[in-house]
Amino acid sequence: ISNEEKMEIEKQLLSSTRQTSEMLQNILSWAKDQMDEVKVNLSSISIYETLKHTVSMQKSIAQEKDINLIFLAEKDLKVVADPDMLQLIVRNLLNNAIKFSLPGGTVILSTSSLKGKCILSIKDDGIGISEDQLPYIFSLKSNATYGTNKEKGVGLGLKLTKTYVELQNGKIWVESELNKGTNFFVSLDLVTI
Repeated sequence: ISNEEKMEIEKQLLSSTRQTSEMLQNILSWAKDQMDEVKVNLSSISIYETLKHTVSMQKSIAQEKDINLIFLAEKDLKVVADPDMLQLIVRNLLNNAIKFSLPGGTVILSTSSLKGKCILSIKDDGIGISEDQLPYIFSLKSNATYGTNKEKGVGLGLKLTKTYVELQNGKIWVESELNKGTNFFVSLDLVTI
């Protein structure tokens, strides 16, 4: 086979391996939580410092799919959260945004503060979620899905994400329109001086 074909096969293998690894990580986290009582280590953390590495890793995934990933976080914004759980939450939400975006699309992770809360927004201009699926998006009743590049999902990531948000006294919700994009919001307590 030609070098181009080899490179394409390697790229597909890398992508499949990464997807399998992410699914396995979610399944293992969920299984562990089912067997143990989940331990939440809440502390005062910087959103920017906690998430910059996670976002950096997701940028390489986005670039492979020709998607522009933008991170707009206030550097001095602090929240009460578990850093490991927050990274898993954001990784899952960014993965989904990338998975359901078309090449040339944009995904934006931004932060804002409102009434003692930090609101994280993960917005994409992808294929969106149909209105009939929205009520089930955070449940195990959600169907397995395929992304715009045939990326496979098992429907566990958003269930786990919701559980982890709520364990940190937060809230998660979604707004979406078919063929126009999706915006996930996560609300966490701001650190007040």
